[in-house]
Amino acid sequence: MAQSRLGSALDTGVEYRVFVDREWYHRERRLLWEGPVWVALALEAECPPGRSYSTFFGDRPAWVEQDGSGGWTARLADGRPLKVTAFQGVLFASGSANPPALAEYLGPRTMRYLERIFSRPIEVLGHHHQAIDANWKLYAENVRDQYHAGLLHRFYQVFGINRVSQRGEVYLDGPGWHHVLAVWRGDEDPTDRAAVEREHNYRGAGAWQLSDASLLAVETEFDDGVTQQIQTVFPNLVVQQIGNTLAIRRIVPQGPQAMDLWWTYFGYRDDSLSLRRKRLLQANLIGPGGLVSMEDAEAVECVQRAIASDPRGRSIMAMGGREVADSPHRFTETAVRGFWRGYQELMQIQAPPATRGA
Repeated sequence: MAQSRLGSALDTGVEYRVFVDREWYHRERRLLWEGPVWVALALEAECPPGRSYSTFFGDRPAWVEQDGSGGWTARLADGRPLKVTAFQGVLFASGSANPPALAEYLGPRTMRYLERIFSRPIEVLGHHHQAIDANWKLYAENVRDQYHAGLLHRFYQVFGINRVSQRGEVYLDGPGWHHVLAVWRGDEDPTDRAAVEREHNYRGAGAWQLSDASLLAVETEFDDGVTQQIQTVFPNLVVQQIGNTLAIRRIVPQGPQAMDLWWTYFGYRDDSLSLRRKRLLQANLIGPGGLVSMEDAEAVECVQRAIASDPRGRSIMAMGGREVADSPHRFTETAVRGFWRGYQELMQIQAPPATRGA
């Protein structure tokens, strides 16, 4: 497959072949996963002292363990060593001979929001592993598509967890490869909220109730008022705060049309008993069978089937413009464009000159 034929993700969209072609998938392994990136391996809290922890580096099995001096080592299944470094208890690895410094790679804003979540010692509460029949990049797009949550996830809308009428902002970093969505549940335009509720009543959802409303009883933990944080670090890490449920998600490719999603739920070691109960209860909102997120896997699988039926097509991402920049609202695909900017740089994709500025 000639790289020049793929076009530019920012100028002409993304050719569907990158979601289905096996040759291209193997090219990703060489140029992206083994390129100058930092891949999230695990949380330090997941790795028992003196024991190896099994994880994945891209689609390849890997092991990480603490060395005798308190640092970390990692290797692939074939014994090849990986460079390892940690930030705020998150372990990152690189297969590149000369990766950038992690601080340079992440950028100041990404580090600040990681520090916000990993502000004190954590304790792992549990795991989910989810198999999804779709290319990993579709899920990477999903978590960067900031307007879909208030449209696709009906539970979010009806019970006011995340609505398009609430304040939401998108921040990019590194340069645009990583992103943060911040939502303030308590900051909602009353006119917009009334319009959303009228739509719910029209569809018959206005009368929906929970038999146990404690599921939505959120305890304030952060001074900034943010009630939802969805953060990505290119290429495979998602960090979430949804109410009181805290987790990371790691994307694991499993071929051109399959992936796994590894969820790790955690709390803080000094959690009160009542807060720990809230974290465990609210974990039912998220994950493979979550009241909120079970639609995500179905959505990306539907897209994958459509792409596979005609791989000659192309997707575009022009909502909110063509720039890759911060946004004071969620009605934009700027974070999706940021992902593809990083992807096309690593994969050495060139834009046909005639399409630039189109």
